[in-house]
Amino acid sequence: QALQAAVDGLGVAMGIRPYIDDDLAAGRLVAPFELSVPKGMRWYLVYHGFRTGQRDFAAFRRWIIRAAAEPAARGKGQRSLMREET
Repeated sequence: QALQAAVDGLGVAMGIRPYIDDDLAAGRLVAPFELSVPKGMRWYLVYHGFRTGQRDFAAFRRWIIRAAAEPAARGKGQRSLMREET
């Protein structure tokens, strides 16, 4: 709601990249200065081991790992911390 209010010209908001990148690129939002704060967040894909043998799940898992490793998913300057758990 705060981001929409900022888009509507009603105030200022802070957003999480890459979720606001489209709004920045389209000019709906502006960044008054180049400043970012590391989120310190991690994403996890949790699943039962028996799923690894299912083709649909294996394809999804490969896709999500590749997508998470892309720079746009991590944000500028952040490095990937992808690792396999056994």
